[in-house]
Amino acid sequence: MATKTKITYTEKDVLIYNALKDAPVAETEDGTFDGLTFRELKAIIPDLATGSVNSAVKKGIIEVVGSKTETETIHRKNAVYKVVDLSTDRVGADGKAINYTDKEKAILSALAEMQPKDGLFTLKALAEFMNINLSSGNINALVNKKGNIEKTDLTATVTVVQDKRKPSNVYGLADDLPADFMTFLDSHQAE
Repeated sequence: MATKTKITYTEKDVLIYNALKDAPVAETEDGTFDGLTFRELKAIIPDLATGSVNSAVKKGIIEVVGSKTETETIHRKNAVYKVVDLSTDRVGADGKAINYTDKEKAILSALAEMQPKDGLFTLKALAEFMNINLSSGNINALVNKKGNIEKTDLTATVTVVQDKRKPSNVYGLADDLPADFMTFLDSHQAE
């Protein structure tokens, strides 16, 4: 005869249940559901861990009802560069003229037009000014070989709000809550 494993309910299960009981309607990629993401649950229950949510799912108290893309705020440290020389008719140490690509010429031209204060700028500010995507690779030759720009020891903190890489699950109460949980809940809330 098979034995049934007794499920132990916890204070966290009750907190999760209470948070989701009054959850607002969530617009998700999968439709509209009553529910909250883990991040939203954590805002209500600060010491909530993902294991508690996974446990509540396994116990049949909550279920994944959809998914949605959340944004996150990231603070990045960006290198600060300094303009040394904007000319493109420079001569290298070997006495030969330095060749510049069209992109390098466009960057130097944009810096001349931008006129950064004290010659200092971040790659993000330059990219926004030029209205293009730039990476450090686009200015490496201007910094390392051609000497038009130098990298300073300064950094600038930039705040970026971006979508999380993958959608977050939206959790809602299970359609059929376990009877033994409801008994536990009634006794727990009567205390």
